[in-house]
Amino acid sequence: MKHVNVLIVEDHDLLANGIESKLKEKSKYQFQTKVATNLELGRNYLENGLFDVVLLDLVLKSDKKDIKVHGGEELLKEIRKMPIPPRVIVISRIDALDMLDYVVNHLQADGYILKSRKSLTEILPAIELVLNGQQYFSPSVLANLKITSDLLDLDRANRLIVKFLSNGLKHSEIEQSLKECKINITVSAIEKRIKHLKDLFGAKTTAHLIALAYQKGLL
Repeated sequence: MKHVNVLIVEDHDLLANGIESKLKEKSKYQFQTKVATNLELGRNYLENGLFDVVLLDLVLKSDKKDIKVHGGEELLKEIRKMPIPPRVIVISRIDALDMLDYVVNHLQADGYILKSRKSLTEILPAIELVLNGQQYFSPSVLANLKITSDLLDLDRANRLIVKFLSNGLKHSEIEQSLKECKINITVSAIEKRIKHLKDLFGAKTTAHLIALAYQKGLL
C-alpha cells in the first residue's frame, strides 16, 4: 500500500478532524496527515516537509492577528513555485467566478471542492484522481467554471446589456444607450440576448440574472 503525505490547511477544527477521519477509511493509499490551522503554520510545514497532496482552504486565520485572512490563494501561488510542488485541492466556500478562474486556470489547482454537507464524501475520490494526474471539481464548481468559460466569450454588447439592466433601464432605453456606445442592436435582438443570458446563468427572472451577475463578478 502506497504511503501518501497529506497537509490539511484548514482553520475549522471540525472539518479538519472530519477530513482526517475520512482519510482513515478504506483506500488503496495509506495517508499520513498534518494539520495547519493558520496560514503561517501551513507555510512552515511546507518549508520543512515533503507532501504529496495539500488540502487548502482559501480563507485562513493568521497567528499574528486573531482575524481571518484571504490568503489561501497566496499560499497556492507559493506552492506552485516549489521545485517539486505537491498536488493541491482547494476546499472552500468561495464560488465566485473570478476566484474560481484565478485559482483553477491561473494558479492551476488540481482540484476544487466546494464546502457543503457532501464535501467530506468527495475527499477520497478527489485525492485518488489528482494523484493519478487528473483533476477533480465539485459538480457546482464545474458548472461555474463552464459559466466562466462562457463569460470569456461574452461580447461587449452582452456585458453592457447586463450593466444597463442593473441600472434599471428599460429595453428601449438599453437600445439607445447601446447606440451611444456605437452598438446598433434592436429591441427584439436585445430581448433575445437577455433570454440567452438568463439561460447561461440559470436565471428565472431579470432580477435573478442581475443578482447572479453580481455574485459571479460580471458587474
